[in-house]
Amino acid sequence: MQFVKTLASKLRFPIKGNLLREFKQLDTEAVPLGQPQKRVAFRFIFMAIMAVSMGQTVVFAILAPLGREAGLVELQIGGIITCSSITFSLFSPIWGRASDRLGRKAVMLIGLIGYTVGTVIFASTFFAGFVVLEGQVDV
Repeated sequence: MQFVKTLASKLRFPIKGNLLREFKQLDTEAVPLGQPQKRVAFRFIFMAIMAVSMGQTVVFAILAPLGREAGLVELQIGGIITCSSITFSLFSPIWGRASDRLGRKAVMLIGLIGYTVGTVIFASTFFAGFVVLEGQVDV
């Protein structure tokens, strides 16, 4: 719980007591699932993981052409990919411990929301860079 409070305070996101209780209860109020519900839950989790994996693959595949278009050299593009991999490696144990404390569902939800926000910021930054470099928008 301390992790969520710390994260919320760093992001300056006011979290009220009810939301904290809901995060805590995500795993503690587990309802026994039947076989059909387990299959649906597995498919949902599988599709979420596949979407994130495919998103990362697309980002890495188009990063080099986008970087060249933005005027970056190969070393800079490689540095971006390296920093991303190092960040994933360094923060994986931290998120693992957080999932032990908060529960898997809460951490997965935080991760998917964070991935979505990060992808939108990445795309917006590149789009803004092209607008500045080109001086116009070709859509």
